[in-house]
Amino acid sequence: MTELRCSMPPPSGSDEPGEVVRLRAEHLAEVVALLATSPVENVMLLDRLREDGLPGRPFQEFVGWRAEGRLLGVAYFSGDISVFAPDPRAVAPLARYAAARRPLVPRIISREETVDAFWETFQHVRLPLQFDRRQLVCVVRPETLRAEDDVRMRPATLAQLDEVTRLAAAMSAEEIQIDPLAEHPLGYKRLVEQRIRMQRYWVLTEGGRIRFQLHLNSLTEHAGQITGVYTPPQDRQQGWARRGLGAFCLAALARTPALCLFVNDFNAPALKLYEGLGFEPVMRYRAIFLEG
Repeated sequence: MTELRCSMPPPSGSDEPGEVVRLRAEHLAEVVALLATSPVENVMLLDRLREDGLPGRPFQEFVGWRAEGRLLGVAYFSGDISVFAPDPRAVAPLARYAAARRPLVPRIISREETVDAFWETFQHVRLPLQFDRRQLVCVVRPETLRAEDDVRMRPATLAQLDEVTRLAAAMSAEEIQIDPLAEHPLGYKRLVEQRIRMQRYWVLTEGGRIRFQLHLNSLTEHAGQITGVYTPPQDRQQGWARRGLGAFCLAALARTPALCLFVNDFNAPALKLYEGLGFEPVMRYRAIFLEG
């Protein structure tokens, strides 16, 4: 595929125009170096690059904005759009590219100030708003963790595939109003199976069923990112999440120096749980999902 280059107006104070560039194998070292300047914020992107390299998997895409001979911002397109732009001049050109891209990805999740700027351009796609949420990124390290081990919290097995898949889909439907089992049942189950084989799903089982589960979405030498934190409704307010998440953190922090997760800033029970385990907020994110 021919490399995409979109000329943009010259940045203020520069005679050199910026350009949006589709990132390829020859850009890998430069992209990793930029993302590694904020390794917790970019743990998911760094993990995807480690697993897949550039240009990445089919139907996914990394693009960057270059000016003054340097890479100054990166956008990753998958099910969502993730943007890292330490130079704020990169945000508008990346948002213009995202708005014109086909297929359009109607969801953006990134640092709050980045999404604020991105939305000024991207909102002109004029799709109905599904939700607009502020989130806290919370981090725990070995020296702040307050948890006890629980031998029942272990990596999920393939024998638990159906149950893990059902609970993961229920969590998605509850949190973001998207049921992946209803939309893509076979593909979603294959994805969960792949992640179980990688020991990325962990479950706390008691009485023959899962009482709590989580997904280790990303893992690098700098950090791990936890997603899919879920307790079935009938098991809530019984301490399963505290025991399960705490035991997982004890195990995972032997492999990486920090763990992070997102939490909606209005979710008081989750915030209380994470604070009690020693997670501390380090930055604010914003998630905008459009219907489309």
